Amino acid sequence: MNKVWSVLRLLWGDPRFLAMSWLARFVAVREWVAACGDYQPPATVDAAVIQSTAGAYSLDSSGRVATLIQTHGYYVGFLLQDSTLQDLLAFAETTPCYANRNQALPFYIQNKDQFEQELGTPLLLASYLNTHATCEAFQKLKTDPYILDVASQY
Repeated sequence: MNKVWSVLRLLWGDPRFLAMSWLARFVAVREWVAACGDYQPPATVDAAVIQSTAGAYSLDSSGRVATLIQTHGYYVGFLLQDSTLQDLLAFAETTPCYANRNQALPFYIQNKDQFEQELGTPLLLASYLNTHATCEAFQKLKTDPYILDVASQY
């Protein structure tokens, strides 16, 4: 039922996104679209020219970032400050995540290999579910002025 709901949700929003999400799973399709289409690679980051804010920074203006996200579906030019990155890594290592979004299957990310052996199957999805509220670094990024500016234009 969840699969049906996700397909209906995609159809309700933008049917082109549904087709893209199905076809983009195949590397050959992605390469063909990149070769034949209007594909423009996302901006690259030059570490020599950085405009920093509280948690994240980018070389591009917020309007340019929003346009790139709308065009390509992602943006790779965001960089996190070292302190924010270290806080996120510490959170990931000290907070249990859940296999396949199942709260009955908690494990610590550093024990992933051992947990996969216990499950007897490769782990395809791990999620922290609703624990982000306790992560200070996440809360800082959630209220970062630059990220909020990008979001308001997207």
